[in-house]
Amino acid sequence: QQEKYRDALEILAVAARLQPKSAVIHFHAGRCFRGLHEPDKALGPLETAMALDPRDIAIRLALAEVRRDLNQSAAALDIVDAGLAIAPGNTVCQALKASLLLDLGRRDEALGLYRDLALIPRHRASALLELAQSKTLGETDPDATLILDAPSEGMTQVDQAILAFARGKCLEDLSRHGEAFENYAKARKLRGATISGRAPTGPEIIFRAFETSQFEVSHGSDSEVPVFIVGMPRSGTSLVEQIIGSHAHAAGAGEMYDLLHLGQELGLLQGDPAALRDAFRKIDGNTAEKLAARYLHALRRGRPDALRIADKMPHNFMMLGLIAKLFPKARIIHVTREPADTCISCFANNLSDYHRYANDLGSLGRYYASYDKLMRHWRDILPLAIHDIGYETLVAEPERQSRKLIDVLGLDWDAACLRFFEQGRTVTTFSRGQVRQPIYNRSIGRWRKFEPYLGPLFEGLGDLAPEEKKSRSG
Repeated sequence: QQEKYRDALEILAVAARLQPKSAVIHFHAGRCFRGLHEPDKALGPLETAMALDPRDIAIRLALAEVRRDLNQSAAALDIVDAGLAIAPGNTVCQALKASLLLDLGRRDEALGLYRDLALIPRHRASALLELAQSKTLGETDPDATLILDAPSEGMTQVDQAILAFARGKCLEDLSRHGEAFENYAKARKLRGATISGRAPTGPEIIFRAFETSQFEVSHGSDSEVPVFIVGMPRSGTSLVEQIIGSHAHAAGAGEMYDLLHLGQELGLLQGDPAALRDAFRKIDGNTAEKLAARYLHALRRGRPDALRIADKMPHNFMMLGLIAKLFPKARIIHVTREPADTCISCFANNLSDYHRYANDLGSLGRYYASYDKLMRHWRDILPLAIHDIGYETLVAEPERQSRKLIDVLGLDWDAACLRFFEQGRTVTTFSRGQVRQPIYNRSIGRWRKFEPYLGPLFEGLGDLAPEEKKSRSG
């Protein structure tokens, strides 16, 4: 419970020797490995636990979540369905099933389950948000009424925020932009009130820690398999990953947290630039080789033959220094989008607490400006080629830009890359609905819908604000 997972595992190893047939011991070992973001190690203990007690729903749910972590949503769904055969009324199983169905592109089945879950107080807010995010709502859509009329009495602050996000999305679809923004702002205020703990390290700290001299000697691996898709969240990274993943000789790994966790372990996400710089200097050749092998093992999981594998964790833009050390031949794809559009999309979506900078428009604008400054710094100091792809340009010229993208990867063109929405690939990110549609342009210029309310954002963005707003933002 204190998240001291390594210590817990030592105790559980002793307990397992004393009681090797205790499902509970193996269950908790699996939970610890998942807490350490090592799903491949969590799999064995959880499978053992389920074999020992196949009717325990908590064990089944934990195993299904690990299968999902391993990009095996179909296998996870089988586990959940077996659980529902044992306990048909288990609403936690039903909620996970609905989410897995969305991963797999089975939207209609998922939405039917979410409509049922929306009637249960415990699941109401999350179910309504999924309904709102999974389609464009119209005036006569019963789901719009369900979302806007849902009672919020008795909800926790977290659920009130989730419901406000759902209502904001619904009202935006209905072109009631003032009311939509009110709900987004309410959601962000509630989210800010529920966050505790130290804020993650920001781009400004990374900027101050790194210099060119730190990259004069490369270590790690010569592998060309890793492709890192970086940028701000909501910039179009999922779309780029889907295009790459549709190639016959490439694969998409989704949002992998492995590099960020490596950075945390190594002390590369500390709040002090000097301490961060010292931690980076301690990565010698032997350490770099081991770290690279560890990451490649995770990247290869379930994708043994792919020539290129894309990790589309946007915030790996913070980890480009480590990437240069571990994988000097890696491809870096930097996805950019109109800053104000990117920011309003972050503000209007229920991102995790890691993205606490999005709870306030001013801090969101300043964070974006810091990210932009860091990316320009990386270009100046890293021995890596960073390839830009603009979301708006990709939307305007999908074939031309997709061909350039595949060429950057050193692969021959594959026409399937233009039909990424037909591939039936598992998608687990916020954008799983959008990337199953052909490329569209309706998200371009989204900030204009909320222009009267975005003064703090424009001020935070400074020179990155839309051209006509720069004079106002100073």
